Amino acid sequence: TSLCREGWFNGYTPDLVVSTFIGFDPPRPMGDKMTGGSLSGPIFREFLDKALPTRDDWRLAFKKGCQIVVFVRACAGLAG
Repeated sequence: TSLCREGWFNGYTPDLVVSTFIGFDPPRPMGDKMTGGSLSGPIFREFLDKALPTRDDWRLAFKKGCQIVVFVRACAGLAG
């Protein structure tokens, strides 16, 4: 079984920052092979589809010298 106890999905545009969360209170495992993308991702997508106008020209502007860093924390017992 999965030891993940929370499902998060986060994203942003130049105009909006969104974070979605699914979990139990009190915390307990979410289920076999559940991930933030599979649990919270659909909620995230539905919200953005309704919250934002259709735009194809979004570009994120970064200041000179900035870097994009990807951080992934694996659920206990599932890494490696």
